[in-house]
Amino acid sequence: MAAPFSEADKSAIRKALLDAGLEHFARHGIGRARVEDICRDAGISKGSFYAFFPSKEDLFIAIGDDRREMHMNALLDMLKDPSGDARARVGRLFDGLVEMIETNTLMQVMSDSGDMARLKRKLTPERLAADEEVGARFYAEIADRWNETGFGVHLEGPVFADMMTLIAALTLQKKTFPAEAYRSAKALLRDMFVMRLAGGDRE
Repeated sequence: MAAPFSEADKSAIRKALLDAGLEHFARHGIGRARVEDICRDAGISKGSFYAFFPSKEDLFIAIGDDRREMHMNALLDMLKDPSGDARARVGRLFDGLVEMIETNTLMQVMSDSGDMARLKRKLTPERLAADEEVGARFYAEIADRWNETGFGVHLEGPVFADMMTLIAALTLQKKTFPAEAYRSAKALLRDMFVMRLAGGDRE
């Protein structure tokens, strides 16, 4: 009988699965990624996989949880640059947010309708409610930091959440737009973002 994994082993294996999973999901999406391939690259048996995650969808969700904190910290860091006037700061923030989403592998995977349907079947109402609570607390933290530093006009967390939803909705549909139409739509949304959150006229 094989010896049980030590805590150090579990931590190392979990990280290897997260890393290998991200690579395979980015390449194939959730539907076509195979557990056996992820396990091969992580250096564990397929049977051992299920000691860590019930399914590949659960692995994807865990990767999202793991990287969400990284992206939250990146967003908070964007608020630390005080250079320029409010319109310049808010415009720079918008550009950074767009780049973050456009280069976010997990967000791009979730833009596939089939993969989104897979995830929705895994996300219980309780889990969705917990995620919403985490998001609400984070946007409240953003608003507090924003208002403390005078980054732009007075901000409420739900307003920033709505703006983030608009940015994500556009950027995740990038591949459905002709290139020039996407640039135009992004420029229009940037103007709206700056005017709403910095005040004043077009930058």
